[in-house]
Amino acid sequence: MIKKTLFLLLAFCLANSKEVEIQSNELIKKDNFIYSNEELLLFKENYFARANSGKYNEDTKELELFGDVFIINNKQTSISSYAKINLEKSCGTFDDFFASSSFMELWLKSNKGRYEGDEFIVNKANISSCNVENPEWNISFSEGRYNYKNKDLTLKNMVLKYHGVPIFYMPYFTINTDDSRKTGFLVPRFAIRGTEAINYEQPFFWAINHRMDLELRPQIRTNRGYGIYNNFRFVDSPYSRGNFGFGYFKEFNSYAKKEDLKYSEHYGLDFHYERDRVFNENPNNQEGLYIDFLRVNDIDFLNLSSFHSNNDDAIITSKANYFYTNNKDYFGIYLKNYQDTSAINQDYTIQELPNLHYHRFYDNLFNNYVNYKFDANYSYFYRRKGSTLNRFSFYMPIEFNKSLFNDYLNFSLREELESRFNVYDNYYKNNDYAFNAIHSASIYTNLFRKYDDLAHNFTLGLSVKLRNGKNTEDEENEFFISDKYDDLQFDIEFSQLIYKNKEKKIKHSLNLYTEDSKFNYISNQFFYYINQDFFFKNTIEYSFKTSSLDRFFLEGNYKDKKLQTSLGFYYNKRNDEIVRIKPFDKYLSAKISYEFIPHNIIFSRAWYNINTKEIENYSIGITHKRKCINYTLEFKEDVSSKLTQSGIRSKKDRGIYLKFNLYPIGGVKYNVSLGNEDNYDF
Repeated sequence: MIKKTLFLLLAFCLANSKEVEIQSNELIKKDNFIYSNEELLLFKENYFARANSGKYNEDTKELELFGDVFIINNKQTSISSYAKINLEKSCGTFDDFFASSSFMELWLKSNKGRYEGDEFIVNKANISSCNVENPEWNISFSEGRYNYKNKDLTLKNMVLKYHGVPIFYMPYFTINTDDSRKTGFLVPRFAIRGTEAINYEQPFFWAINHRMDLELRPQIRTNRGYGIYNNFRFVDSPYSRGNFGFGYFKEFNSYAKKEDLKYSEHYGLDFHYERDRVFNENPNNQEGLYIDFLRVNDIDFLNLSSFHSNNDDAIITSKANYFYTNNKDYFGIYLKNYQDTSAINQDYTIQELPNLHYHRFYDNLFNNYVNYKFDANYSYFYRRKGSTLNRFSFYMPIEFNKSLFNDYLNFSLREELESRFNVYDNYYKNNDYAFNAIHSASIYTNLFRKYDDLAHNFTLGLSVKLRNGKNTEDEENEFFISDKYDDLQFDIEFSQLIYKNKEKKIKHSLNLYTEDSKFNYISNQFFYYINQDFFFKNTIEYSFKTSSLDRFFLEGNYKDKKLQTSLGFYYNKRNDEIVRIKPFDKYLSAKISYEFIPHNIIFSRAWYNINTKEIENYSIGITHKRKCINYTLEFKEDVSSKLTQSGIRSKKDRGIYLKFNLYPIGGVKYNVSLGNEDNYDF
C-alpha cells in the first residue's frame, strides 16, 4: 500500500502522450489498480473531474468514479452518481446523469450516458432550458447525440411537452447549436386559413461554401395551390455582397375562379447588390453602388412569399444608384424603375432613367463668415408610350452668419439662386422654365437659465424670405409636382425645454408661417411629462386661410413596470381633390398591455374610424415571456391586396395567431383564419 499526501502525477506515453494528473489525500496501489477512498481530483487537457472515491486500472486506462461525480469538459458541466472514463480513448459511461451547457444554456437528464469520441450519447432522456425542478417545457426522447465538433444535436422519437402534457411528436429531429452555416432543413411554417385550408412551407438551406448559400422554400396551400420561392446569397469581394431570388406559385383553377383572380400563376424575381468599391483606389475618397430590383407579374406574388413583406403600395420601385465623392465634390447617378401592379401593362408608367446629380459641399469664404454650396441635376422621365421629359435644375445658396452681443444673438443673411428647364417631347404643352432668386434674413437667440430646481432652455427665431424671378411652369404636370412659392414669407419659430430636478417636464415648439404677406398657418407641438411614467403630447395645425383646423392630435401615454397604455385622438383634413366623399380623417386610437401575473402580458390595440363608425386594425392577445420560452396568442385583423379581373381589391382577414419560441431551439408560427371579406379599392 502506497500513501500520498499531495498528488500523484501519472504520465501516459500512449495516445498523443497526453498527461493525466490525479490529486487525492490518499492513494492506494494494489497490483495494476490505484484506489482512493477519499475525495479525488482529476485534470486532463480540457476537462476536470471530482468524485468521493475512485479506482484506476493501469492496464485498461479506465478510471471509475463513485459518488457525487462532477465533471467539466469543453464548457459542459455534468453530475452523476457513477462514471467510468477511458482516459486513453476519451470516452466514458455515466449513471443517473445530469449535464448542463454554458454555451447552449441547456440541461439534460438521463439514466445512462456515454462519451464516444466527439459525441455524447444518452438514452431515455429529457432536455430543457427552463427551471430544472418544474420546467415549463421539456423534450423527452429515446436517443440523443451531440457532436462537439460540428455542434449538431440529433434526437430520435422526440416528444415536446408543455407543463408535462405532450403536444408535439417527431420521429427524428436535428438542429445545429452554433452560428455556423450548415446544410439542412429549417423550421417549417404551418398555418390553417379558412379559404386556403392547410398551409405548409418547408425551408431548406444549402451552405454551398463560405461565400454563397441558397435557401429554398417550397409551399403547399391545400385549397389554393403550390409553389416555391428561393433566395441565393453571395459575397463576391471583401467589400460587396448581394442576393438573387425568384419564385413561382400556381393557383388551382377552382380557387382562381372562385376568387375572380386575374392571374392563376404568380411569379417574380428580385436582385439586391451593394458594393463599397468599384473604380476608386484612393482611400481618402468614397464610392458606392446600390442595386435593388424587384419585378412581379402581380401583387399576389408578394402576398404568397415569406421572403417579402406585404406591399400595400400598388407601385413597386426598383433602383440602381452609384456615387463617388471626395472632400469637396459629390457625383451621383440614379436609375428608378416603377411597376404599377394595378395596370394591365407598363407602357404608360413613367420611369426616371437616369437622374444625374452633382453636389459641391459647403465651402467658406472670408474667414468662415460666408458659406456656399452648389447642386446640379438632370432627370430624364421616360415611358414606352406617350410623352417624355428632360429636366435640368440648378441650385446655389450663399449664406453669411455673424454672432452678436457675445453670442446672445445670431444673425444670418442668405441668397438662393435656382433655375429649372423642362424640355418635353410629344406633350400637349410647350417647354417651360423657372428662374428665381430668394433673399432671406433670419435672427435668432438660444438662451439657457438654471433656477433652484428648474432649468429652462429657450429658442426664438424670426426669418423673412423674399422671392422674385420668372416662372412659366404649370402647376398641373404628369411628370412632377410643381413647387408652390410665396413672393413674401415670414416665419416665426419658438421652442423651449423645461427640466425639474434633471427630469424633462415640458417640451414645446411653435411655428408660424405666412403666405403673400399674410398669416398662412400655425403649428404647435406640446409635450407635458407628469412624471417618468406618464406624459401627454399634442399637435395642432391651424389654417388662417380657411379659419379651420388642418390637423389635431392628442395622445396620453403611461408606462410602468407592469402597465403600458396610450389613448389618442387623431384628426386630419384631407385633400378634397383626392377624396371628395370623406373630406376628413377622424380616428380614436387605443393601446394597452398589462402584466397581470409575472411573465404574462395581455395586450390590445384598436383604431376607431369616427367617419364610418367602425373599429379598424384591431387585435387582442396574450404573451408569455421568459428566457427559456415565450409565446404569443393573438386575435387580429389584417388587410392585404389582390389583383382581380375587376381591378385591385383589398381583402380583410381576421384570424387567430400563435407564435412560440423555445430557447435556444427555435419556434414556429401558426394561424387560423376565421374569415375574410373583400373590398374594392378605387
